[in-house]
Amino acid sequence: MGTRGYRVYRHRGRYHVTYNHYDSYPSNYGVNVLSQVPPPPHFEEWAAEMRKYLDVFFEKSEQGTLPESDEFALPTRPAKDPLIEWVYEIDLDRLVFHINSSPMFRLDHLPPGDDFEDYITHDDYGNIATSLDTPKEYRYDWKAPPPLAEQSLIDAYHSVSHGAVAVPIHELLATEQTLSLVESTWSCFLEAVIGNFMAACSVSIQEFEAFAGRTELDDFHRALCLTAVNSAFLAPFTPESSTQMPPFDLPEGDFWWAQADACILVTTHLDDERNMQAAVAELQQEAMGKAGTPEVVYGVAASLQHVVVMRVDKAGRGAVQHTPALQFFPSFFTVSPSTPGITALARLGRYTQPHIHIPSEPMGHPSRYIPEDIMREIATHLTDARDLRNFAMLSVQAFAATKPYLQYPHFGEYFLRSPQPHRYSLVRAKFDTFAKGRPAVIELQGFSSVPSRLRLNCFKPLEYEIPVALNPRY
Repeated sequence: MGTRGYRVYRHRGRYHVTYNHYDSYPSNYGVNVLSQVPPPPHFEEWAAEMRKYLDVFFEKSEQGTLPESDEFALPTRPAKDPLIEWVYEIDLDRLVFHINSSPMFRLDHLPPGDDFEDYITHDDYGNIATSLDTPKEYRYDWKAPPPLAEQSLIDAYHSVSHGAVAVPIHELLATEQTLSLVESTWSCFLEAVIGNFMAACSVSIQEFEAFAGRTELDDFHRALCLTAVNSAFLAPFTPESSTQMPPFDLPEGDFWWAQADACILVTTHLDDERNMQAAVAELQQEAMGKAGTPEVVYGVAASLQHVVVMRVDKAGRGAVQHTPALQFFPSFFTVSPSTPGITALARLGRYTQPHIHIPSEPMGHPSRYIPEDIMREIATHLTDARDLRNFAMLSVQAFAATKPYLQYPHFGEYFLRSPQPHRYSLVRAKFDTFAKGRPAVIELQGFSSVPSRLRLNCFKPLEYEIPVALNPRY
């Protein structure tokens, strides 16, 4: 009886909220809110009248002349919380009916009230969603059509691609088709990171495809995409108490150089051929114009839905190879956390050059006289990732000896040596590691009597932490 809820109207990015005191379940208040939206042919007239009413309401709200009531205005979307269990939003900007912030149905073609509750379910990440058997005519569809790509960029693409077709990631990197242990570890790691985003940021992920183009992306969506892609290039977690890796500022321009030879462009509509070609051309031009980079530079054009990986041969007059547009974030209804885009980024991150300056040791430095096999033997016994990194900084020889281990994901003192099989969750993953010199298992989103939290190195304004459990390996 005491289940509280909101009815919300969105108009011009502002929110008109009505508080409902009780019985806010879909079968009761949800159907009531649904019934307030007329079907065609009366929908357009009703929507126009509602917009006029809301313009007046928001004007009175700004003037402070609204009477006290259960109706009020908010500048941001109201969300479900412990006190408000159900939020039904009539979105007049995008013509979508939302439940608890999640887009659900077409506002101009809503399902009948008798079927409303049957079409509400939860996806495989725990988010409220439309059921798979919901007829297409009722499902929301806010995907924006692709923007017009500049012809000059299309011409530039053809001049540097030389008519070549898209290639698989292993061909682009000139490596084996089968993943190495390091690549498998990173793939599993990225799957868990992105799975956590799928559970925590579902609305933002779905909203990404509603943007008409790159210039419409807000800071949060850019930060989410950059954080996800950038996670493939460096171990993106630090201990909760660490201040060594503060959140990154968003780049002022369109490009982010994640490594000395890896550049990221966040964009939209990569599943459209011309927009994909334009993005490749822009990345190629950025790579060619960047001083101090190696002769081979890699680029990543990314949205949350797709990713394209490319290789620019600066010594070969900027010739380009690239993958097709690969699925990046998984479907919300899936049995596997893996996607071709996640795998491609996991592989790419192992073939790029990090921003690490190894000091040259002076003549007579002891490390000059340590045989390489001894250096490698020392590296194999360093089970604390901090010791491994410190040893790597001693000399070029020490760095070469530790490089195979530095390629694994590092969490503070731990580095993940291999993923454990038998995944049982889309958001959890277990890895073999060492704790104080002893074999252990570290689990993302794990449960422990002494849990810790590891902070993702995000781009502002995004902030995110993942619970971690560390347990002895018996």
